[in-house]
Amino acid sequence: MKPARVRLDTIVVREDLYPRHEVSPANVAALKAKREAGVTLDPIIVGRLPGMTRADPSVIVDGAHRRAVHEAAGEQWVMVDERSYDSEAALLADAAALNSMHGLNLTSFDRLKTIGICERLGISEEQTASMLMMSTSQVQALQPRYAAMADPSGGIPVRVPLKASVRHMAGKVIRAEQAAAIRGIAPGASYLLLTRQLISGLENDLLPPEDTNPALWAELRRLRSLIPG
Repeated sequence: MKPARVRLDTIVVREDLYPRHEVSPANVAALKAKREAGVTLDPIIVGRLPGMTRADPSVIVDGAHRRAVHEAAGEQWVMVDERSYDSEAALLADAAALNSMHGLNLTSFDRLKTIGICERLGISEEQTASMLMMSTSQVQALQPRYAAMADPSGGIPVRVPLKASVRHMAGKVIRAEQAAAIRGIAPGASYLLLTRQLISGLENDLLPPEDTNPALWAELRRLRSLIPG
């Protein structure tokens, strides 16, 4: 099927079927720069699922960053490549494969989110590994662990998949600000590794001097003040 021109507001990201945990502002900026240099962005790949009517927005399979570029430019129409899927699992498999093969690589947290979606949809470990271009042992090592974020309104707690650095919080109830930090700035690598890297940088005089990077040294002093004892 040839790409079609559709209204921007008729294509959406479904977080429960999107393999990334966020749209990267840096990648959006990079795509915007390419476009300003004369590069034509590829059509956005969208999907239709059984039971959807023409009034229902299509689901973005690959191209959430491109959509963000078009939206930031104030455009109301975009080119899309529309595909039909017989299940949510089939759409997710295509989304994960496409997002693994080009553009911005999936991060460990993206893969963690995808594995969690696969669990919910009943997709086997073998299929999950295949769509993420990983081995089953890698999938097992990255198997999601969750914390629970309490619902302020008293509803069902929200499950929050945990990055490697905060796996020790599995099974605990966490605050909303902790959940935001886990989804955002919490690193994929362990804090032990990061601490060892920082110590090595200090021991080997690898850090920039304070007069050229005062913000770094201010944060280091803040870190020292936060350490108990």
